[in-house]
Amino acid sequence: MRREIGPDRAHPLDMVGLWPSGGHRRPGVLIRWPTMKSEKLLAELNRIRADLDKDPSDIEWFTLHHVFCFISYQQGAFQKYLDEVIKPGDEIPED
Repeated sequence: MRREIGPDRAHPLDMVGLWPSGGHRRPGVLIRWPTMKSEKLLAELNRIRADLDKDPSDIEWFTLHHVFCFISYQQGAFQKYLDEVIKPGDEIPED
């Protein structure tokens, strides 16, 4: 059941400042905020890791390698984390 919002009642998203400034809203329309995809961050982390010579005795390579592997295995949890910490209005890198 969709609840209609009259002119005398503020929409709940207005009260917490979630509507884009100057944006228009229509009943039943879900506004999605830009999100950072975990795949993009993993690709960048892998690019940084690949720039280094594979050397398990080098702490930098060792750290990047294992962080990349761990986040790759926990990609769903990482995406959930990104969705929770990136708020409307936060700056995120462009594609």
